[in-house]
Amino acid sequence: PVREAAPGVLILEIQPLDASVYVDGKFFGKAAELTRLELAPGRHRLEVVRPGYRTREIEVDSDNQSGPVTVKLERR
Repeated sequence: PVREAAPGVLILEIQPLDASVYVDGKFFGKAAELTRLELAPGRHRLEVVRPGYRTREIEVDSDNQSGPVTVKLERR
């Protein structure tokens, strides 16, 4: 039988809390709602967006991430 890989878990620390979080181009929610994110194994593109702030894009690996993913947006 084929076993599906267990999802990877990312712990997120994002500021500001009302920023929108996208993973691989799909909206996942506001930062305040997403402190823990389960993703399919592998690499993913995390994008954090909020008007008046610089957008941040980072690549994460849900299999090998040690420690929280911290993103703090800077004002424009």
